[in-house]
Amino acid sequence: MDPLLEYRHRNLIRQARDVGTVAADVDDAAAAERLTALVEGLSERWHSGSIPLDRARHLLVDAITIELGATTQQ
Repeated sequence: MDPLLEYRHRNLIRQARDVGTVAADVDDAAAAERLTALVEGLSERWHSGSIPLDRARHLLVDAITIELGATTQQ
C-alpha cells in the first residue's frame, strides 16, 4: 500500500470531518487504509482491463459514501 496516498487520504478525511461533511465518529486512520486499498485494487483492475473506468468510479463513489457517512452541504 502506498503510504503517501494513505496519508493524504487520512488528512482529507480529517479535514472533511472538521467541517462536518464526514460523520464525526469516523476513524480517519482505518477509513483511509480501507479506501486506499480500494483505490489501489480498482486501479489495478482498470489498468488490466477487467473493469471499465465508469464502473470503477461508481464503486468508489458508493464506497466513500458508505465508509465516511458523507453528508451533503446545502
